[in-house]
Amino acid sequence: MSKEVQNIYDFHKIENLSENKYIKELMSINSKEEVSFGVAGGFCRNYMLNSEENTDIDIITDDVPYLENVFLKYFDTCTSKDHIITKFLNPQFKILDNTMHFAYGIFTSFIDEVNYVFPSPEFFDFTINLGAISIKDGYLYAPPITIFDIKHKIIRPCILAFEEEESYRSVSLGLSLRAIRFALKYKMKIHEVALKSMHVLFSLQNYTGNVNDRTLYYYLSKIMKETQEFKKEYYNALRSLSFIDTDKYSTFESYFKNITSKIKKDEFRTFDYIIEPNTYNQNF
Repeated sequence: MSKEVQNIYDFHKIENLSENKYIKELMSINSKEEVSFGVAGGFCRNYMLNSEENTDIDIITDDVPYLENVFLKYFDTCTSKDHIITKFLNPQFKILDNTMHFAYGIFTSFIDEVNYVFPSPEFFDFTINLGAISIKDGYLYAPPITIFDIKHKIIRPCILAFEEEESYRSVSLGLSLRAIRFALKYKMKIHEVALKSMHVLFSLQNYTGNVNDRTLYYYLSKIMKETQEFKKEYYNALRSLSFIDTDKYSTFESYFKNITSKIKKDEFRTFDYIIEPNTYNQNF
């Protein structure tokens, strides 16, 4: 792959989406308030994948407290207005027939002498989630590697897209489980370097007999919300990768029940997964 495609911080203007009903609504707010923000994550990914899946809207900004107060003026909130914003408590706002919340981890870039806010590859999980719509002009922006991976249907962790040698980097448990989910959901393939890293991680877990049950519980609980057919497909993928203990249970439900039994009730509300590299924004 060329260096040009590998420049993950080089965002290009892709398409004008100012007529999208959500973007139009947000641009009307932007015309009344002086704040820089955009839409990122799953909403942009699904648009580029031509997916009709309705997903919540991730909002990125360089001033979350200020924009939160702006939103409270114009939108109803799904959470208490006296909440405290932390990385563990993210308010949701109603926008038309959808919801939106803040995504964290941004960088700013000047394009044509205008300062734009874009998702930082250091905080987002996969390159396909790096698209962003600027509320300044209504355009969708993305780095070339995002367009490349969308076109070629590749699930590539952002940590493998930096210009340093890919072989230095490893993929965490959380990223591995999400990569499998995304690959199945969007009929994509996992990047070969990521897949090799996953094989190493899963082999190590089998050798030691240890896995982070809390992280495993969190990600598998998302799969429990999927259809029966998808759960079966997901579990078959885990078994084909020799994921720890999947040889002992015949169904996803029985495997998940075993994981749940290992978690104490007071541990269900856990945020340990957030500290894993590039899993801060959960773009489901």
